[in-house]
Amino acid sequence: TEAGFLLGSNEESIQAGLTDPLNQTGWDLEYDPHRDLLYVSLPALGSVRILAAENLQEVGQVAVGTRPYGISLSADSARLYCALYTAGAVAAWEVGTENVDEIDILDQMGDIRTWEVAEVSPDLVLATCSPTSGALTYVTRIAVDFDGGHTVSRAASFRNIRHQPTVVSGGDGIRAYVGENSTPASLYALDITQMAAAIVVEDTPGTVSGTDRLAVSPDGSRLY
Repeated sequence: TEAGFLLGSNEESIQAGLTDPLNQTGWDLEYDPHRDLLYVSLPALGSVRILAAENLQEVGQVAVGTRPYGISLSADSARLYCALYTAGAVAAWEVGTENVDEIDILDQMGDIRTWEVAEVSPDLVLATCSPTSGALTYVTRIAVDFDGGHTVSRAASFRNIRHQPTVVSGGDGIRAYVGENSTPASLYALDITQMAAAIVVEDTPGTVSGTDRLAVSPDGSRLY
């Protein structure tokens, strides 16, 4: 991606851009191709930092809620979704404004520690949880509707997935992938056309590694 190229091309500059004046390091990053901006989550400050992609200079910052970790920009760049760790919620920031909606997913997720979030198709978001204890926690499906009300349900066949799980869109409106940083590592393919976003494929234990970070090729044919 453009953001990935930038990260690899100028390590010192990006490190300076990801660290705010109070020495609070950013956690996650998203590139906005419509505005040529970078968004960086700052958990300690409860905010998202906005950087100009061309020079990594800060152009703004918006408060989004308690300890934003994983972030995901909608396909139309209209909203940035933020996993609010210790809030059991996902924030939805209307990009370019100060409007932030908080979507409560605690009952469905099972714990307050929202870890990762991804828009896997238009107006469909998946969120994961990474508790510090042995709590039973679940991948959560959010059908986003800011007019009629959001529909929140458990996903991934109601499987207990809780070891720093990451989630990415398959890019086809059919699949999403969840990687669990467990021992051994785990990898799941979900059918997001189903209400329950059920697991349809999973790895054989011990055959995958590095599932704490996932990326899908532009044509959706490869998962990295």
